[in-house]
Amino acid sequence: MLNINGQFTRAGDGSFLNGMPNEWAEQMAEVTFNYGISTFILGTDDPNAIELFGREVAPLTRELVSRGRG
Repeated sequence: MLNINGQFTRAGDGSFLNGMPNEWAEQMAEVTFNYGISTFILGTDDPNAIELFGREVAPLTRELVSRGRG
């Protein structure tokens, strides 16, 4: 498990978990492949971030990992 936090933005700056949801998913999939992390805990109380994470980031991360392990 890994506790994470970051910021959803319209344009990423290249730093970890600072950008669009698809950038978060790509970075999280990379962490999964490199370190074997399979559970991510989002540390925020922002309801919009939680919704975006659950609706877009988590499903895309699962898809990318599944394809990568294919």
